[in-house]
Amino acid sequence: MRCFIAVDIPESVKRKIETNFSSVRKRAPDLKWVETKNIHITLKFLGEVNERKLPQIEDALRKIAASTPPFQIQIGSPGSFNAGGGIRVLWLGIQSGQDSLAHLAAKIEDAMHKVGFKRERREFKAHLTLARSRKHGPKIRFSQLGIPESKYPPFTVSEIILYKSTLTPQGPIYEKLKRFALKG
Repeated sequence: MRCFIAVDIPESVKRKIETNFSSVRKRAPDLKWVETKNIHITLKFLGEVNERKLPQIEDALRKIAASTPPFQIQIGSPGSFNAGGGIRVLWLGIQSGQDSLAHLAAKIEDAMHKVGFKRERREFKAHLTLARSRKHGPKIRFSQLGIPESKYPPFTVSEIILYKSTLTPQGPIYEKLKRFALKG
């Protein structure tokens, strides 16, 4: 099964993102937009996971959660990872709480490496993916999107979640396998 570890976003913030980006979606139909219900902050993508490894993963995440206190974050400005002159990934960054997310992601990265997963080569950059370019679609530049300025309310990160991701022709289906409350 395909799995990842993430922080969920409150429904109220997801609705505000959906409202703020509704006009942008119409101007950029060639981007593959993430369904609002699926927006999250990935801390570690595990890829294919043998079910026999789940107890080890869960035990490691339980220990991390027990030693990590809840913390506040606030979503910030939009940005993009680019390739070939156009957007590869459109995202929202983190205005405050980036250090806490990075510290949590580093603990998870170390723990998952001990369980047998490869380390991520790229530096962790907390973000919420909103859209991706289609492989054969036209190149869209960030400056063409006309994204409105917006402020998002801060919220408390109080748990990490182990997700199962099932890929379908209609898009991915995310299932929460286990939640781990932050207690530190």
